[in-house]
Amino acid sequence: MPRFLWRFAPPLLVYLVVQALLLASVRPHAERWHAAPWNRYDVMHYLSIAERGYEAFPCVWRDEPALCGNAGWFPGYPLLIRAILWTGIKPLHAALLVTALARLAFLVLAWSMLSAMRPRISPLLTLFLVALWPGAIYQHAPFPLALFSLCAIGGLMAIGRQRWWLAAACGAAGACVYSTGFLLGPVLAVSAVLVHRRWRAAFLVGVAPALGFLAALATQWMYLCRWDAFFLVQAKYGHHLQNPMRALRVYMFPPEWTGTPLWLALQTFVVLVLVGYLVCLAARTGWQLEDRPRVVYAVTCWLFALAMGPTVSPYRPVALLCVSAPILRHAPRWLQIVLLAALAFLDYKIGLRYFRSEII
Repeated sequence: MPRFLWRFAPPLLVYLVVQALLLASVRPHAERWHAAPWNRYDVMHYLSIAERGYEAFPCVWRDEPALCGNAGWFPGYPLLIRAILWTGIKPLHAALLVTALARLAFLVLAWSMLSAMRPRISPLLTLFLVALWPGAIYQHAPFPLALFSLCAIGGLMAIGRQRWWLAAACGAAGACVYSTGFLLGPVLAVSAVLVHRRWRAAFLVGVAPALGFLAALATQWMYLCRWDAFFLVQAKYGHHLQNPMRALRVYMFPPEWTGTPLWLALQTFVVLVLVGYLVCLAARTGWQLEDRPRVVYAVTCWLFALAMGPTVSPYRPVALLCVSAPILRHAPRWLQIVLLAALAFLDYKIGLRYFRSEII
């Protein structure tokens, strides 16, 4: 196969197959080829930032004074949407385009990494597992998760190749795209030490995401003339650090207010098993250098999401863990096939509930 086709055809195939699976969950069928079903919940905030910039205003939330508006969401993704609005494309279509390009780029990077690894064990099957990781609907919807995942995998790959400035740039970009992107700081810093024992490089890649986070706050200050808008808007949702086991218990035995308790419990159980299996696979294969950063990333991001409590959307944070899914290349082929079928079924069912506005 020509090098160009070998580099881009498998990721494109995987993207189209997963996209078709998710579109199959759109009801009614007549809306399957329209953009409107993708417009759910926080999408409106990202689109409003892209069109009008940041807004914040006093409000009453659950009988308490609060700050409302779109300042609780970061600017990296909306800025890319705004950059292509000049073509006349509709904002929602622009958001879907940015997401699709980011997701394709993510799969291209994942494929280039998997196809170069030795021994090369069923890289295409592993790429499907990466693409179908739980929460895949949010990697294709107009949310910044696909863009953040691209920054994360780019940073981890740059660490492996000792391209420190590139890793720092990916970390800073990720922190400007998604509010938990600052976690790339400790992840990249620890990875630089674990893989290469480079302490100065660890300082560089560790500080860069903090600068990206500050850049996001500075962007909001340009519109609102205040630095605390993000924290005040998010505070009314009850997000704060707490015992991660509390959130895990709520997700595993969810009350009715979560909307879809059966599928939330099932997804939580699957993610719990998968994260544990990733760690076991990495340990069983001798903690290979390329696997160490991905274990650090998976454990850090998942534990932090749980530590923020059950008021955080339980479906989106797990989607970011697909960055660590390449470790599944070590799994037996029969198990990969079983996982592939199970994840496809789970993603289809979660997709149904996303398009019905049953999940956030």
